[in-house]
Amino acid sequence: MSGDPDDRLRRMIGSLRGERPKEEPAAAAPARDDGALEDYRRRIQELESRLESETQRSHLREEQRETVESQIRQITEMLREEKRRSEIEKDKAHAQGRVESLEKRLDDLQEKLLGLIQQSIDARSAETDATRSAAERVESRVGGLGEAVDERLKRLEETIPALISGSLEKSVPQFHAALENAVAGRLAASNAELLEAYRKSLDEALMAMRSMMLKTLDALLEAEKARDIDADGRTKRVETRIAGLEKEFREFFNREPGF
Repeated sequence: MSGDPDDRLRRMIGSLRGERPKEEPAAAAPARDDGALEDYRRRIQELESRLESETQRSHLREEQRETVESQIRQITEMLREEKRRSEIEKDKAHAQGRVESLEKRLDDLQEKLLGLIQQSIDARSAETDATRSAAERVESRVGGLGEAVDERLKRLEETIPALISGSLEKSVPQFHAALENAVAGRLAASNAELLEAYRKSLDEALMAMRSMMLKTLDALLEAEKARDIDADGRTKRVETRIAGLEKEFREFFNREPGF
């Protein structure tokens, strides 16, 4: 009876190793020992079956995890490629729109500049015409005044030649000199006033044009700065969203089955 437990243990070890038990006579062991051995074999087979099932399940789970990770990497790479393409397209569209806007503003500035130059030329022509007309009026007045003086002198010479001959001979040259000086001074003053008015109007036009160009450039710079800030914000939001999706994918596929 003391050898029966050892015999059962040897049979169990041999069964685990896959060894077939030696055939013994039917009368060598009691019937209750065969029932216990079958029960042990059945339990060991169940354990082996469970172990094999768990091993297969673990391999299958590992394969599924590798497949999911590969798909995640492919999706991530596709998202990154799509992001790069989208950024390139946005940059192209933004650059094209910026070039068109700058070209349009440049055309507007050129048109305004040409308009200001044309206005300045017209004003200068008008001022030149006004100067010429004023000079003609002054010359006409001077000519009429000279004729009147000559006529008056003739009358004086006819009426009182003896009384004023000596005095008149001295005063006539002085009178002519004073008259020429007055006319020359008046013409110089008129020309100086016209030139000053033209210079002032031209300076005002140039200052207005410079102020307009500075305001336009400031507006362009502010618009470009706002567009760059908006583009950076959209890029950061897209990157944040992609990172969140990657994290959600990994958390979902790393969970244990059944949870």
